[in-house]
Amino acid sequence: MNAPLRLARGIAMSNLWEPVSGVYWSTAPFLPSLGWLESLGNSSFFTTVFGALAGAFAGAWAAQRIAARNKLQDELLKEIRSINSAILLGQAIFNIGLAIKVDGALPLKTAYDEEVKIFKENADDFQGKFKGELNLEKIRCATMPISALHPLVLTEISSSAGAVRALLHLKIAIDGQLEAHASRNDIIDGFIKKEFPRGLKFEDLYFGQERDGVTHRAYADSIRDIYKTADDILFYSQKMCEYLHLHAVGLRLKYKKVSKEKIIIGKLIIDSRVDPSLIPGEESYAEWIAGYQPYQNATEAP
Repeated sequence: MNAPLRLARGIAMSNLWEPVSGVYWSTAPFLPSLGWLESLGNSSFFTTVFGALAGAFAGAWAAQRIAARNKLQDELLKEIRSINSAILLGQAIFNIGLAIKVDGALPLKTAYDEEVKIFKENADDFQGKFKGELNLEKIRCATMPISALHPLVLTEISSSAGAVRALLHLKIAIDGQLEAHASRNDIIDGFIKKEFPRGLKFEDLYFGQERDGVTHRAYADSIRDIYKTADDILFYSQKMCEYLHLHAVGLRLKYKKVSKEKIIIGKLIIDSRVDPSLIPGEESYAEWIAGYQPYQNATEAP
């Protein structure tokens, strides 16, 4: 290359910027060189900072998931324990209801029905035909833990419409049992004091028979209500426990997904020695059962 050409080329090169990333520019580049990113990415400082940030984010995310998992586990465990407590109280009420029926309501109704039959066949000479004594013994109804059961089912169990529905009817049945016994006891006090309405005799009040267009069925109704509410207590306490157990089965499946621990759920137990005929069947409560049908997944079998 001759001297003038080299000189001209030197002048031209002198008008260029310094090489940027190996390229000469006659004007300032719009984008600066990004080569520093590669240097930064390979630097120990960048690796340390980025690693620390990534680790902190992953740690926070993991901690949040663990905290949420532990919270769900605690909530499920608490609710399952509440269900077990409710089933335990329901079992106690069922057992008391069974004792009420076996020792009180059933023999009382059986004897009364027999007395009524004899009276209808021998209305003019009942005392002469009836062999024995009428049962005028006052009965004190046993206390049932419905007040402890009520808040458990209504406030500490998340979702069991069937159990809540059965609980409400169970409360009505227990109140009815108490009222029926109180009514009978008051009437017996009147019998003992011989406080009869004018024109009526003891038999008229005891058997609820009409006399001169007037009928007093208070005593007969108290016998009927004592027996009916005893059956109601058995049925609704049993159904409540069944619905609670079904709900607990679903919660146990969820609990197994967040915890490796085993958990036991309660269930109503009826002694094998109990005569099945003492337990009212669903056919007597068909309308109530038709009003609610619980949903159960195939995977939620007991």
